[in-house]
Parts: sequence; structure tokens; C-alpha cells
Amino acid sequence: MNEASTARGLVANGAVSFALPQSRSGDGIVVRPLRGAPLMVDLMLATRREGPAAGRAHDVFAAAARAHRALLPRNPRYARWWEEHPGAHREIDAALALERPAAD
Repeated sequence: MNEASTARGLVANGAVSFALPQSRSGDGIVVRPLRGAPLMVDLMLATRREGPAAGRAHDVFAAAARAHRALLPRNPRYARWWEEHPGAHREIDAALALERPAAD
């Protein structure tokens, strides 16, 4: 189980929860922005120095960026905000626009 499914379970049982901007409404659950722009949070990745992601920071960031962008259609309000505020996701757009580094 992940945080999103836990939050959906709590809301389904009558609680109120924060949701990520790309969360979707459905199954009797309504997701709405509090006010204004979505909250911005830093996402971190933890890995071992010798792990499979060692030396592949761009690939990992680009994969996370692609996954995030793929979720935009889940919440039309957030997708609209995303389109109207390109400055809020410049780093993501830049990472996706770069050529992938050559493999060693």
C-alpha cells in the first residue's frame, strides 16, 4: 500500500486528507485545490552509492519527470494549471528536453 491509497482509504471512510495535485477524483471522492497554486514540494531519491542508479542521476530524474507528467491527465484542473504556469516546471521540461547521456 502507498500513501495515496492510504489517503483514499481514509477519505472513503469519512476522513479529510491532503492530496497530490495530480490525484484524481472518483469513487465518491472529490479532489479540489485549496486555493491558488498547488503546493510545491521537493522530491528526494535515496540510493546506495554502489546501487543500480549510481552515476545515472539524469536518467533517474528524467524517469521521475516522465512519470509525473504522465499523471497530469488524472486531474484536469492541475493539468490546466501546469499549462498556464510553465515557469513552475522548468527543471522538469529541461531534463526531458536533454539528450540522454551516452552509456559508458
